[in-house]
Amino acid sequence: MADSRHRTLLKYLTGSPKSPRETALLFKELFQGHVAEADAVALLTLLAKQGESEEDLCACLSAIRGLEPYPKTVPSGLLDTCGTGGDRSGSYNISTACSLIAAAGGVRIAKHGNRSITSKCGSSDLLESFGIPLSATRKQIIKMIEKTGFGYFHAPNHHPAFAKLQALRKKLQIRTILNLLGPLINPLPLSYQMIGVSDKRHLTLFAAVLKQRKELKRAWVYHSSDRTDEISASVKTWVKEINHGKVSNRIVDPKMLGFGHKKPLHSYRGGNANQNKKLTLALFKGDYHGPLRDWVVLNAAAAFYVSKKVPDLKQGISVAERILRSGTAYRFLKKLPHKVLAL
Repeated sequence: MADSRHRTLLKYLTGSPKSPRETALLFKELFQGHVAEADAVALLTLLAKQGESEEDLCACLSAIRGLEPYPKTVPSGLLDTCGTGGDRSGSYNISTACSLIAAAGGVRIAKHGNRSITSKCGSSDLLESFGIPLSATRKQIIKMIEKTGFGYFHAPNHHPAFAKLQALRKKLQIRTILNLLGPLINPLPLSYQMIGVSDKRHLTLFAAVLKQRKELKRAWVYHSSDRTDEISASVKTWVKEINHGKVSNRIVDPKMLGFGHKKPLHSYRGGNANQNKKLTLALFKGDYHGPLRDWVVLNAAAAFYVSKKVPDLKQGISVAERILRSGTAYRFLKKLPHKVLAL
């Protein structure tokens, strides 16, 4: 195995052709801690500099799936809104808020996320502030989804393969292919998926990977022209839509949907977990009507569309608005921690 590993590493370093099997085996060895640190640094740095290919990402994904297989029995019709992060806009937890609104509207959510990396408050930080347990097992989270319609996976607890690479990732201090894996390794198979990407070049990359996932019925990969990994309510957003393996291009123009009032990006920034908790409660109670609300409504509308609850974004906006105005989202959020802890 060591000889095979070194041959594949050499092929990477010399730019020689590699088979998908060779690449997947190399990444499997990496995840198992069998690759020397110097070789791992060389591999990850080289991929980051030259840009990860579809073949690289698929092989990496295949390797971790081999080590972390899906359970045999899972809820159907699941949606995740986990994006890549890393746009450094410091925005509020839009994808988390829209996942809660979607769950309040009947979409089954299996949210995957982490603590803050490029902002002051990550998905895990916000949900923990509401009393959602981060230590729940996969079996417990499946039960949460079945009983409440919402389950949350705190990524570090569910990917032991990554634990072996934590020290190396901190040492490298650069974005690597491992950062791109986050949205792709939800511990449950998804029927629907929304992935915001911080780099426009990754639209095609993620679409190519997602179209190979047979269980996916519909997915969106998107990046806004104000360079965020959210669907913007201010400017146009580029979208790759995947329907049963077929990819099409879309542009979401907020002006055509009743939004599009250009505001500076700091209008959508969030704060720490406590500040974002207060903002979320204000949004869900109907006490906040600032520009950030438009972003949350539009992203929630996309969640209803992608999960096939509505035929288009306009109807998705109507559903999201109704859920917020009626207090449905607020009541769902307030009851959720108690229902989860009672399981």
